[in-house]
Amino acid sequence: MKPFEKRELVERLDRYVRFRNLVSGDHALRQGDVDRALAVLADAARASVSRSVTEQVVLDALGDDEASSTEIADRAGVSRATAQRHLSALATRGQVEVRLRYGSTGRPEHLYAAVR
Repeated sequence: MKPFEKRELVERLDRYVRFRNLVSGDHALRQGDVDRALAVLADAARASVSRSVTEQVVLDALGDDEASSTEIADRAGVSRATAQRHLSALATRGQVEVRLRYGSTGRPEHLYAAVR
């Protein structure tokens, strides 16, 4: 179970109920109906922009140096996928910079650094 406040759980469940009410029933759905229902869920994602506990742990693990998602995951005690997901969200919001490090073979490695 992810650590988050009870208030946030209640908000998410409320948005889901509103979403289900908009798309359920016997009537045919029009594009406007679907757009409204999806907007309810999208608002939930925007409402949770405040940092989650895990995101803060990942950001703290990044510290002042540049590191890969694997290194950050090890420091934070989370999976690499979880670290990557939170680092990507932080980069999208401009709180983390991403740079590619090219090795001799394979894919380039993403390196992350906190924006100060």
